[in-house]
Amino acid sequence: MIDLNPTNRLLKTLQIFLNYALIKINYMLCPKCQLENPSENKFCNHCGADLNLSKTVPVQSSPDYSEKNKKSPLIIGAVVLFLILGILSVYFVLNKSKESISSSVSDQQSQSVTDKAQPSSPETPPPASGSPSQGQPTGGTSLIGSSQKISGVAMAMRNLAGMLVQINQIDVCAFPLLKVYATVTDKEGKSFTNILQTDFTLNIDGQEIQEFTMSNMGSKRVPLSIALVIDRSGSMEGEPMIKAKEAAVDFVNRLNSQDKISLIQFDTEIELLQSATNDKAAIIEKINSITPRSDTAIYDVVHFSAQNLTACGRKAIILLTDGRDTASKQYSLQESINQANQVNVPVFVVGLKSYQFTPEILKQIAEQTGAQYFEAPTPTELSTMYQKISGQLDGQHQFEFQATHAKDTQEHRLRLKSNILGSDTNSEKSYLIP
Repeated sequence: MIDLNPTNRLLKTLQIFLNYALIKINYMLCPKCQLENPSENKFCNHCGADLNLSKTVPVQSSPDYSEKNKKSPLIIGAVVLFLILGILSVYFVLNKSKESISSSVSDQQSQSVTDKAQPSSPETPPPASGSPSQGQPTGGTSLIGSSQKISGVAMAMRNLAGMLVQINQIDVCAFPLLKVYATVTDKEGKSFTNILQTDFTLNIDGQEIQEFTMSNMGSKRVPLSIALVIDRSGSMEGEPMIKAKEAAVDFVNRLNSQDKISLIQFDTEIELLQSATNDKAAIIEKINSITPRSDTAIYDVVHFSAQNLTACGRKAIILLTDGRDTASKQYSLQESINQANQVNVPVFVVGLKSYQFTPEILKQIAEQTGAQYFEAPTPTELSTMYQKISGQLDGQHQFEFQATHAKDTQEHRLRLKSNILGSDTNSEKSYLIP
């Protein structure tokens, strides 16, 4: 019967080569006829001469034949050595492969046994868009009147022309009536208003909204609640603080008379300098009283500002900072973003470039809460950044429609899509019903 095992066949081949080598190496010449004989022979197989004489009497042979006989064992030995090494290498490779296959089969059998032993569980429904299983962050603080926590962050995607539609806020206080505030901006961050209601489509959890209305805040004038947040860390000393105050005062003066503003300053500590008011003079006086000191607690102040804003109505946070978080003690970056999304407020961020600047973090705070990030390379450009934010808020579009679902405790995902200048742009944001 033929042995098909590759390892056994290799070993058999090795044995044959070794036997041949031993035969070629272990021979002796007859002193009479000069022919080869096995070393264990006493008499020549060819002429019958006594071979024991060759052990004591030097054998004289022709130079060519003698040299050939000296080299032959060395050549054969080298060939055999290489063969041995090659065969052993193949042997170990095959053996390793065999072990790997055996291990794989064993694992599969083990898994099969485990699956059979465990009772089947009911099928788990697929997660909603923006759920933790899709890479979205978890955590946050409970929405007022709700024990649920939101997990999905806001997102927006520009089209090929650089245009961006962005959901800033979803007001659910009059549920089932939903009010959505969104902006359409160009790549410079300027509002784009030459757009019609028919240019938009809306859906909730994948179900399209058939009927909705759209209006522009430039004409409708829905009151706005703003938390103006200013960094007073030590690095803001000098021109940065002077220009920051000027930019903030200019922004306040641009607001409508019915808009309310609260003022928050922060370093290692967070202080509410002025609660929500439409008294512009009071706010401006408080702005001018801010002086630099200490470090920067960005995450804590974002969380605090979101908690401090009113639960209902149109709202926004505007954060100015020149650095990175160095002093937050209560909340992480993701927890601060989650809190803003929990109460559905966008955080517009103005970053003043400095030596300890972290634009990626500031951009993340803005974009994942439904707002935009504006970077000022120098203090003199802060006013321009604030003016862009003012223009976006004035250019907001309000969409009103009835929800497609009943009041529940589930997280829902709203998607707004528009075709502007021949290319699609879309935005998504999650919400809960309190």
